[in-house]
Amino acid sequence: MPLIDVSDVIDDPDFATTFTVARKTQAIDNFGRASETGTTTTQTGVIYPASGRNLVRSAEGEMITGDIVVVTKYRLTEGNGSTTQADVIGWGGTTYTVVNTNDFSEYGSGFIKATCLKKALN
Repeated sequence: MPLIDVSDVIDDPDFATTFTVARKTQAIDNFGRASETGTTTTQTGVIYPASGRNLVRSAEGEMITGDIVVVTKYRLTEGNGSTTQADVIGWGGTTYTVVNTNDFSEYGSGFIKATCLKKALN
């Protein structure tokens, strides 16, 4: 186990920023009807670009894509495939979908690293 604890840096104002997390869950009632509930919270963490902005050209047109990495103590999720959808991160006027999470608790309490892809349409 590493001897370094980086959890203090996640809340340090020199590195950290605030962002919103929108989480939606779905429940099916006895009649087979789905109902969706959602919550939005403001969290703190360190955000940095993963691969930067990329221009994707296709027959339909051009699109700018990009992804970011979010390091936070808040347990983000990429969804569970049934009742919980992937978290949507709002940061810098753009929305991103969590596609991958890694638990790095060995480097500090609740240390989560999430890769997020920019949503095509905001």
